[in-house]
Amino acid sequence: LYKAFFWRNVLSTRYDQGFLTQMSTDLKSLIEILEEGGSISKKDWVGFSEKRLDPIFNKKPIPNQEQIINLALDGRVAGALKSGLEVRLYARPKKDLLNPQESVEFDLDNDVQVHHIFPKKWIASNRSGELKKYLESANDLGKSPENCAANLMPLTAKSNEDWLDKEPCAVLEEVGITYKENKEQLHENFIDEECFAFLSEDYPPNNAHVEKFWQSRANLIADDLLDQTRVQAPE
Repeated sequence: LYKAFFWRNVLSTRYDQGFLTQMSTDLKSLIEILEEGGSISKKDWVGFSEKRLDPIFNKKPIPNQEQIINLALDGRVAGALKSGLEVRLYARPKKDLLNPQESVEFDLDNDVQVHHIFPKKWIASNRSGELKKYLESANDLGKSPENCAANLMPLTAKSNEDWLDKEPCAVLEEVGITYKENKEQLHENFIDEECFAFLSEDYPPNNAHVEKFWQSRANLIADDLLDQTRVQAPE
């Protein structure tokens, strides 16, 4: 219940202002849901709690799938919402994609960095065709897509240095990463089979694969974030 409540607040930005008063009211509401739900059967718990949780967010509803996708494609998102969009990118992976012997869990002993999957320098050098059109359209809106959540992932400092400004397909081939052998790690990084194909297969001359990758990965990010907002059935 609290996880769903937490993530709804993250995405709806209800706590951007006046959070102390709001939190006191919300805690009372959560306690009431738990007290009243004590006699609810396990099979009815999700429906009951969702029904009671939804009205709390009437004034500041959580964004829908399309809206979250747009946020994940927008490099200008900042503050708490930016942290909320990106925290799952950094929390899910446990091992470095290029060197699975190394951890990418953020703690004092690990030098973990945020890597741009399509490096900004590579993007600047390959602004042509469909990629150029997409970047110009996005930049006209101030979106700076190269910095969006859909283009970010955690790597160790060493792997980040090794990848540097190289195109993804060259790095994946160099390290020997395939979808079949690295499926679990790729999925932890929000890269499914379709996303991997956009990264690893021969790039078209118009560079349309970059936008397609970002769009596909943003959809996976949105799926995951919306799942966090749903109450889970008790075990």
